[in-house]
Amino acid sequence: MIDFVNGAVPDANFLVPGVQKVYAHPGILNEMLRQNQLDFAAVSAFEALENQKDYLICPKVCIAAHQRVESVFLFTHSDFLSLHKAPVFLSGASKTSVTLTKIILERFLKISPCFMQQAPNQAFLEDWESIRKNYAGAVFIGDWAQKAVHELGMKAHDLAELWYSHTGLSFVFALWAIRRDYFVKNSEFSRLVAKNLIQSVDRGLIMLPDLYKRKKWHLSEPQFIRFLSEVMRYRLQDSELLGLKRFCEELFQHGLLADPNLPEFFSLNA
Repeated sequence: MIDFVNGAVPDANFLVPGVQKVYAHPGILNEMLRQNQLDFAAVSAFEALENQKDYLICPKVCIAAHQRVESVFLFTHSDFLSLHKAPVFLSGASKTSVTLTKIILERFLKISPCFMQQAPNQAFLEDWESIRKNYAGAVFIGDWAQKAVHELGMKAHDLAELWYSHTGLSFVFALWAIRRDYFVKNSEFSRLVAKNLIQSVDRGLIMLPDLYKRKKWHLSEPQFIRFLSEVMRYRLQDSELLGLKRFCEELFQHGLLADPNLPEFFSLNA
């Protein structure tokens, strides 16, 4: 499970006998699924797209946003032109946000920064002063990004808002992927897990006050409820699929993806 505020809804009632839950940021979950340390995981959308031959995608659920996401930001000292040929720090916590940043800057705005990619196991160990001093821009995600808005001292640009301003589409940040080899051998159980996840999302969205009380969050209760009910989107519907398809096409045209088509979704019915 994604260990951010936006992971609270899918995790709300997700409990299946025989399933052990692992909590981490998307960069780590990406690596664990790819290395066969997990069978089923919430991963960066780009991870799912890049490794289509190895994964099948769970239908009906995602982590997405329409117009604003308020938890994935590109931080700058000045305007976007100041990033041209300048160092831009890319968090290791997500592949999707990193590639989205490249699409927005290089394809949409025709700006070519010098990207500096962080390793996934180093995510959230950044020193704000070092980031401010050494980089013209920086990309952070999740709870860390929300804290950076108040602590980093740089201008925050919402990546979903930038995507929407150029495409008019929603953006999918994460998908639930299962290893193909595992699904083939355990299709009935895999479908059971997926159905439980979908039900957990539905239940989580109607019990947000209760979820807030489960642990200490960095948001106030009104902020928590608003963020999860009005900003985040968890149901993979036509608008999200259109945004995901456009992202695939942009990645393909930019040479970041070998296949411009949507990944394969498994059926919830045998």
